[in-house]
Amino acid sequence: MYKPYIEQRDALANLFDRMYDLRQAVAKNAVMRTSATTRISRKNRFDYTPDDCFRFHEAVDKRCCPPSNAYRSVRAPT
Repeated sequence: MYKPYIEQRDALANLFDRMYDLRQAVAKNAVMRTSATTRISRKNRFDYTPDDCFRFHEAVDKRCCPPSNAYRSVRAPT
């Protein structure tokens, strides 16, 4: 099932890298620091900043990931 993706792994990685570079270029041309800033402004979300989003993600990583990882480590293999 995953074989076609695995066979194209390098091509897909290059494509995603190119997409990232293009998003960064769009953000730079729009006089914005990152593509995250661009996405937030496009969606008219002015009640929080990209830094707020990054802090939220860090909080999720700190609080939610350890219990989830612990659960996965003791769960029976399928």
